[in-house]
Amino acid sequence: MNPDHSANFLRLLEARIQDPGFTKGERTRATIRWATAAILEGSGYASFSLDVVARKANVSRPTIYQYYANKRDCVFEVLSEFLTIVFQFVERTGKARRSKTNDLLTLVTDVNREYIAFYRENAALMERVRELRQDIPELISLQQDVNRKWAERLAAHISRGGPLSPKQALLTAYALESMIDDFLRELFVLKNPHLAALNLSDDALAESLSGVWVRAAYGRLDPG
Repeated sequence: MNPDHSANFLRLLEARIQDPGFTKGERTRATIRWATAAILEGSGYASFSLDVVARKANVSRPTIYQYYANKRDCVFEVLSEFLTIVFQFVERTGKARRSKTNDLLTLVTDVNREYIAFYRENAALMERVRELRQDIPELISLQQDVNRKWAERLAAHISRGGPLSPKQALLTAYALESMIDDFLRELFVLKNPHLAALNLSDDALAESLSGVWVRAAYGRLDPG
């Protein structure tokens, strides 16, 4: 994925369709993937069918079978890529921020601000992954792998700069990941009116969550 594109996954897939280097077959598959994501985002898995995908992608159902055995395979491939993009997006953002600042709180706040914007843009697909873990169990291991990579990276940083042991740092990292994701789910998916009433900007939200994050990991806002 081109990092200069929007963080909206659906628009990323839509932009890929226009890739001048694609063959006709690659463009068709890209269109099917875009249609799959659009349907999942708009109406979910309950009303999802390959007939609906075919109409959305303007292809025949037999054409879809050239690429996917069934709707499960189609959905799994799209959501697998989505989970990969979640990790790559925040990883890329974190690397860019680390090159600009050595201040931990500033770095965490900047990365969280980007993730908040990404989550809002893709809230429906975030929820689809959660909903479909029972129907497509492979999504569980994929999501857990993404969480593990982030937790290990965060834990390594916590262990270097804070009072926690490696095991405590890893446990803290997993807990902080869950805290951020559950909070954003309440805000952007479940639309908790009590959180909405706080009327926080992305900046204020990122600063507040990051303050909690850094205190939990280091025991103070300034770990230096």
